Amino acid sequence: MNIDKDFERIKQGFKGEEIIRNYLSSLPNCRYSQADIIAKINSNWYCFEVKHQEMFESPPFNGHGLPLYQVKFRIKLFNERNIIPYLIVVDKGTNIIYYNSILKLEKGNKFTTQKVSRVIYPIENFLILNP
Repeated sequence: MNIDKDFERIKQGFKGEEIIRNYLSSLPNCRYSQADIIAKINSNWYCFEVKHQEMFESPPFNGHGLPLYQVKFRIKLFNERNIIPYLIVVDKGTNIIYYNSILKLEKGNKFTTQKVSRVIYPIENFLILNP
């Protein structure tokens, strides 16, 4: 897929997804989350939350993160369905790709921002992907 070349088709897909999200939102007792990538590798299922963002800078530390509601939903998915959640971040400033299991990141040091409840994990808690 090439965003520039396939933009109209991608936009059409987003419109269809919006219709279904609006429908799901109208249902009682329906909670949903949009996964970026779900993959089966060997015998394990994974849910990859992918971000393309600038690094959060200290204080308290430099790092990357995601909204708290996404952390909670991914952990719930793991607890109920054993789908292993990962955070993958393409750093806007460096194009370095950082990743780790959200389960492992949650066991370490973290910081939750006050304004938007975003969970930030220290950069040293990530691995670097070299595709």
